[in-house]
Amino acid sequence: MPNNAVEYLKNNIDFIELLKLYGVDEFHGTEKIRCKCPLHGSNNPTSFIYDVQRKLWYCHSGCFRGGDLFDFIMIKENMSFAQSVNYIAKLFTIDISNMSIDMRTVNYIQETRKWIRQMTKHTSIDEIKPYDISVLGKLYNLNNYRNFTKETLSYFNIKYCTNATIYDIINNREIKIQERIIVPIYHNNTLIGVTMRSTRQNEPKWLHQPSGIYMGNYVYNEQNIVLDKPLMITEGCGDVWNAYQNGYSNVIAMFGAHMTEMQETILLSKAYNILLALDPDYAGIKAMQNIYERLRFKMNIEFLNVPIGNDVG
Repeated sequence: MPNNAVEYLKNNIDFIELLKLYGVDEFHGTEKIRCKCPLHGSNNPTSFIYDVQRKLWYCHSGCFRGGDLFDFIMIKENMSFAQSVNYIAKLFTIDISNMSIDMRTVNYIQETRKWIRQMTKHTSIDEIKPYDISVLGKLYNLNNYRNFTKETLSYFNIKYCTNATIYDIINNREIKIQERIIVPIYHNNTLIGVTMRSTRQNEPKWLHQPSGIYMGNYVYNEQNIVLDKPLMITEGCGDVWNAYQNGYSNVIAMFGAHMTEMQETILLSKAYNILLALDPDYAGIKAMQNIYERLRFKMNIEFLNVPIGNDVG
């Protein structure tokens, strides 16, 4: 009979089954599994990543936190470490009454923190090389997409990929790209990657390439910013297209409702006056409050009055 309940649960509990108990019903990947984050209620099907081998998770969108299964329960249920161990054991009907609850080792905690830092940074900007978009094969021009005009799609160089196979160096596997909108991402006027929007219902909505690129190091539409002019800040690429199509071209997106330190650095180098135009939902309003507190002594900030239930479009 094992003596340490912590090690026993860590080695015998299927974390995916734990996620299912919290309502997650769609998973993508094998070695590194992605899904919606049940901690902050994300609708992004790839925001939460779980490393099967390391038995560690990280949320890339709303939480920006990570750890093991005990950290997950401590955050989700607002519990202490010891309480989380007992809670998990009860959840999976495992008797740990004759086991001790030992704290995690210093080495384990250090390795966990190291992995979380890697997930936070992904590939550093210094390691980013110009992206070879030709790996996606033949790309097609779009005459229309949703409510966007041919001129708008052409301005942002939006393309369409019918079918391609690319190699994912992070998970050591091939990825098939089918029927996706291809959105080029530039930094310092260099194409450094793409984000790809699915037009099918049964796939992850967004995929980023190259493997390991961290969008938190960049802003969308940086190459078209006019320096020192009022700058609109939005969440997604489509918000930028909508703003442009309605006559506001000095606009960027943060790839979500969160501003990273690197995005703040980029922003401070581009503008003195900003207009926050994030979605008026819980995540967007909270993000605008956080951005205001971070930047209110560094630049002039205004808010776009977007009606509840709408976005900048």
